[in-house]
Amino acid sequence: MTARDIGARTFMQKVQVSRAILKLERKRLISRRLNFNDRREVFLKLTPSGKRVYAVIAPIALRYQKSLTRGLSAVDMKTLNRVMGVLLGNAKELGRKT
Repeated sequence: MTARDIGARTFMQKVQVSRAILKLERKRLISRRLNFNDRREVFLKLTPSGKRVYAVIAPIALRYQKSLTRGLSAVDMKTLNRVMGVLLGNAKELGRKT
């Protein structure tokens, strides 16, 4: 995954993504590999340590999400995801204007 991919999926600004990448790299949780097709871009990959941290954190996050959305039907979840997509898209646009 690239920094651009992360920014698009998380709606984080480029500076925020860059800072997070630096912190994760310093902790040796991710590594970089140059994109030989576009030398301005690097691919990011979890290191073995990063994979171990992910293995601990991901189930916690999924349990939290499940608890948070308890009682919502599949239709409700689809609607929620659609509405959240619109809201996040609007927030992203507003962020560009400031």
